[in-house]
Amino acid sequence: CAPFAVGPKKMKGIRMIQTTNGRIGVTTRPQGQFGGRGRIGYFEIESLDTLENALADYNRQKDQKTLNGGLFVDEEWGGTNELFNLPDGKIGVLGHIAGFGKDSTKKNYYPITFIFDPQTKSVSNVQINATAEQFPPVAVKKGDLGSICYSGGLVKLGNGDSWLYAGLGDSKVARIIIKNPF
Repeated sequence: CAPFAVGPKKMKGIRMIQTTNGRIGVTTRPQGQFGGRGRIGYFEIESLDTLENALADYNRQKDQKTLNGGLFVDEEWGGTNELFNLPDGKIGVLGHIAGFGKDSTKKNYYPITFIFDPQTKSVSNVQINATAEQFPPVAVKKGDLGSICYSGGLVKLGNGDSWLYAGLGDSKVARIIIKNPF
């Protein structure tokens, strides 16, 4: 299966959602001079046929206003993993936030959720949903990893709860019930 689009270098975490206005919302995670360690960007396109060119244009323009600057501090990074249309036209986001532990060179990852308003480009209801410490201990794959609980998916159960699927230690997968964040 060949990819239908390839993002520019230093851009990860490209996710899409069919928005309520009929367009395609695209989240990105540029890094480096544009995006630092990794910030979440957002733009919309009309068709998947334009995605690769839109990603290249987005990366070339480096418009800081498209990055959600208030979500992470400079020492942190993160991205989106799954997007959900909400009844009010906003987007529910399952993502991740990462950083280094205090006085440590080891990377720590946590699943987060928040609500994104594509009209105002603002976020609300930001939550860390779980930590690796809520699961049985797991050995990490590499020496530079610390506490790793990486967002894998969110399945609503219909009773106000959701299954949060997560990668642990970059080597195992687990799930935990959380309150539906949206």
